[in-house]
Amino acid sequence: MGFFHSLVYEPNVNRLLRNVNRILSPLLPEHIKIHPSGSIKVDVGNGIAFRLKTNQTSYITRELFWDKPENFEYTPLFIELVKKVETFWDVGTNIGYYSILGCMVNPKLKVHAFEPSMGPMTYLEENIKINNIADRVKIEPVALSDVNGDIEFYQIHNPKFPDTLNLSGEHNIGTKTQLPSKKVKVRSSRLDDYNQPNKRIDLIKIDTEGAEVHVLKGSQETIKTQQPIIICETLFNGNEGQIEALLKDEDYLFFNHTEKGLEEVPTLVREKDNGVRNCFMVPRSKKDMIMSLIAR
Repeated sequence: MGFFHSLVYEPNVNRLLRNVNRILSPLLPEHIKIHPSGSIKVDVGNGIAFRLKTNQTSYITRELFWDKPENFEYTPLFIELVKKVETFWDVGTNIGYYSILGCMVNPKLKVHAFEPSMGPMTYLEENIKINNIADRVKIEPVALSDVNGDIEFYQIHNPKFPDTLNLSGEHNIGTKTQLPSKKVKVRSSRLDDYNQPNKRIDLIKIDTEGAEVHVLKGSQETIKTQQPIIICETLFNGNEGQIEALLKDEDYLFFNHTEKGLEEVPTLVREKDNGVRNCFMVPRSKKDMIMSLIAR
């Protein structure tokens, strides 16, 4: 299998195979979808496109290639929202999809991209470079949390591809210790301390593999003074109650991301799992910015 994998995921061979694979996909079983390796073109319409360097361990580029950007997570809503802001803080950037997408659709956007994991950060740096936005994206190899200093961090590796940088996005601060990993030390910072002097923050995206509560705990002063719109992954029977408790006193409204758009809910806490994975948390004073994104 070693030779087979090395051949299939050699970038030039992979480009040919995956494109043929896509043409024939209606005739093939669902599970036969080759993961992209090398680079892919991401076309979001209206003449806007960019490239992402990747390898076969990336979930993001597999979804983008096979299901298209408009069907990936909350991409259409993000595009409309990011056009209305000046600054975007991308916490858990991975290889840079949302950071680059934001810069492509909003020529004035400034981004702070936080990614402590070596594999994704290596590809993030390259992706920022090939899309010519290095002057607009500040890359920070920092794990935002509720403590300052060095912390233990679990770099996940893929046993199937032991010599390939893992881009899976599952690297974590100890929330997924059951996965094969290597424990390393990374620099951690509270956002409140990192953001000195108090810079403008309009929009924050947090996707940190179960550490979202830690990030928000370290961001309380920023949330109070800046009132950013926050996009955050929510986990059923996991972090919902804690996230809500951290924001409820700051007059935030909660909107679940659904297939039809944003749906306002009185609480993040769910009685049953309805499949919602991401929540838009919006200060009441900024509700007008997301009105066009609300499900009708």
